Amino acid sequence: MAKLNFSAWNKMEMNSPKVIYITGLAYSGTTLFSAALGYSKSFFNAGEVNYLENDYHHKKICSCGQKVDDCPVWRPVLNCVKSDSENQIETLTFSQDQTLRTIDKRSRPLWIRLLTLLGVRPEYLFEKEELKDYALRHQNFMHELSSTLNVDFVVDASKNFTRLQVLHQYSDFPIHVIYVRRSHIQTYASRLKRAKRRNRFYLPLFAPVYLSVILFRVRGLRRQLKVFDHSNLSIVDYEAFIDDPSSVEAQLTKELGTPVELGICGNEFGLDHLHVFTGNIWLAQAAKTGEKVTIKSGDGRATLSWFEKLSYRAFSPLFKLLGD
Repeated sequence: MAKLNFSAWNKMEMNSPKVIYITGLAYSGTTLFSAALGYSKSFFNAGEVNYLENDYHHKKICSCGQKVDDCPVWRPVLNCVKSDSENQIETLTFSQDQTLRTIDKRSRPLWIRLLTLLGVRPEYLFEKEELKDYALRHQNFMHELSSTLNVDFVVDASKNFTRLQVLHQYSDFPIHVIYVRRSHIQTYASRLKRAKRRNRFYLPLFAPVYLSVILFRVRGLRRQLKVFDHSNLSIVDYEAFIDDPSSVEAQLTKELGTPVELGICGNEFGLDHLHVFTGNIWLAQAAKTGEKVTIKSGDGRATLSWFEKLSYRAFSPLFKLLGD
């Protein structure tokens, strides 16, 4: 394995887990990118770590096709986590009745979700001790995961801004953030495409609401990324990842100090290296069936109605004010 350059990790202990936190707007290609990043030999893509406990079940099928308890990757990890718990080490709990922890709950009160969207920091919305406990458990789990699998980097594809804030503030393991940046118009088009497919009550008149949510998330993301200096932050353009993946490999190899391979051949890459049981369903299903993922650039604007396009034009000046 190539010698790693840890200078960007704030001189943390060499045995500390190095977490690659993938973030970006919803429907900006973060899941696809994290899957490709996990192809590198020194990386393990753990999927959306914030949902691991909640999604775990002894009958749950890993993307490799085996039950999670029988998976050659997750079985030793779960055994080590169980041992840690028995030794009173605070870590994640993999039991069938474990629910989502405080900041990850999907059923949070509306007022908390609105304040989070507006950028209010988590310490003003949740109990400080809960946040500390959350960060400690995930820190211990990440350490166990990296040491058990003997990998240098754990990819956390959670994307969640609040989670990133909590881990950064209340844990001491090194985090390198990769922001997958996609054009706002393409992100908007992808979001509406999903809304039209899944919400039978969707109307083009709802477009400004979706744009407002995207706008606030862009604002929140920009605020969060400001706390990371350039040595701990990489910005990957989704369009470059699709059209010229070798340039992204070269960029990340330089910024992370270790060889990065995305495993893309032509415009396809396989998923047989994945061991995920949480997150996007299509990814796990494609991995289990041995399908290859075809990546290609496209213009989502073609799917927008005239009113949806007009709404975006009205919001464009606000997006330009925020920059990216």
